[in-house]
Amino acid sequence: MSWRKLSACAHLGALDMGEWIHAYIRKKNFRVDVILGNALIDVYCKCGEAAFDVFHGLAVKNIFCWNSIIVGLGMNGYGEEAIDIFISMEKKNIKPDGVTFDGHLSGCSHSGLVSAGRRYFS
Repeated sequence: MSWRKLSACAHLGALDMGEWIHAYIRKKNFRVDVILGNALIDVYCKCGEAAFDVFHGLAVKNIFCWNSIIVGLGMNGYGEEAIDIFISMEKKNIKPDGVTFDGHLSGCSHSGLVSAGRRYFS
């Protein structure tokens, strides 16, 4: 399955292979559902690439997709972008879970935005 290969690329930091798989998915017109979309977001974020195109291109987003983009951006120093995604998630009435808050706070911490992260817990 493509999502398993993408997950392996994410864990290995193999961006080139992840991009090749993504190109193959597009070439073969695979339907990008939440599982495959989440795997794509994961590989791009963990490899230091912003995964906005994949995230925004998903017709349906579940909590796992939201968490992947928030955690991935935060982990790679894009704390302000992670906060923006978190705010968008709240505006769409998607209920954050523990992973969301952990990713949000971690992103704030990695980006020197600790006071911004604290606002969500006061």
